Amino acid sequence: MKKILSNYIEHSIIDEYADKNHFDGYSLHINDLPKNEIENFLSMLFDHDEVTKDLILDRMHELIDSQLPIKECKDKYEQGYVPVQDRNNGEIFWRFTA
Repeated sequence: MKKILSNYIEHSIIDEYADKNHFDGYSLHINDLPKNEIENFLSMLFDHDEVTKDLILDRMHELIDSQLPIKECKDKYEQGYVPVQDRNNGEIFWRFTA
């Protein structure tokens, strides 16, 4: 696994895109990589690095979870529901008004 990533980084990223100067050293800025190369690299990480895969999936889950309530409210409003607060216990429920 690590050998595959190491080879990919060395040959497909550094050999192709790094600024190579034997006096000042090698450098490579991620922002200088073409979009397709970034996508290829992320795909390799996702396929071969479980830690990275878990981090990406966790972040993806957080982003989706943050949008779910917003989308739910929009859809309910579009279908004719409005939020109403129960006067006895303060809970919010949806009432159909159309």
